[in-house]
Amino acid sequence: MNIKKTTINDINKISIFVKNVYDEFISHHHTKEGNNEFYRFIEYDEIIYRINRAESEIFFTTNDDDTIIATIEIRYYSHIALLYVDKKYHRQGIAKKLFSFIKAQSDIKKYTVNASVYAIDIYKKMGFIPKEKCLVERNGLKYLPMIYIRDLTDKK
Repeated sequence: MNIKKTTINDINKISIFVKNVYDEFISHHHTKEGNNEFYRFIEYDEIIYRINRAESEIFFTTNDDDTIIATIEIRYYSHIALLYVDKKYHRQGIAKKLFSFIKAQSDIKKYTVNASVYAIDIYKKMGFIPKEKCLVERNGLKYLPMIYIRDLTDKK
């Protein structure tokens, strides 16, 4: 799997990719307000803003014909803001490989995510545990705050 760091030239493709996966699997869990909030978050200018302020790093992986098949955005070195995998590549360990790639970049001990309803079980399989007992709803978005704590046996 070839993991690449996002450049300015990749942002439009990543934004479209994320929107397509979000619309298929997640948008129906949120209100119209929540979906609009998310769509603003993945707009080109918003992503550029986060990258330019050094708030975020975005990585992605492609298949043989250079089509994006997955992406991850890590904010403030320890918060997963986006983690999306194309439907054709689900259940192949790609999300876990992207997260492992992020962990290998630093010695950060804790990672957080606001997991969508769809992704809760996926994050649990990657070792995240819920921080709350029930879903949180904010600005029309429903999510479960989760945390991953690296233990002594966790490889970098």
